[in-house]
Amino acid sequence: MLRLIVNADDLGVSEKFNDGIVNAHLNGIVTSTTIIACGSAFEHAISVCRETPTLDMGIHLTLVEEQPVLDPALVPSLVDSEGRMHRDASVFARKLLLGKIRLSEVWLELEAQIAQVMGLGIPISHFDSHDNL
Repeated sequence: MLRLIVNADDLGVSEKFNDGIVNAHLNGIVTSTTIIACGSAFEHAISVCRETPTLDMGIHLTLVEEQPVLDPALVPSLVDSEGRMHRDASVFARKLLLGKIRLSEVWLELEAQIAQVMGLGIPISHFDSHDNL
């Protein structure tokens, strides 16, 4: 039997995103979502997911656009002068190609994002990445 999976990423970016994803799930469109652990509406996203156990949950790993889960001082090559991750994938890719991104910091941040979500006891079905990083 074939099964169509419709995944809505970026859960946790804003409360409006969160509400839209849950609404799309409850209306039979979205079957799974992936949460950004460092999204500004992360706590709200966790709350709506606990209220919607039929929505499969994954982790949407990100290295751009958001505030890191870790203290920016621990991942200085991943953040700009304001302590936010680089504004988009092209900036990140350019810095990576120039050797200005420390892979050890990438692993630290990704592990922290995974630990933040997994530590809440919500079953995780999959992982994906933001902006294909």
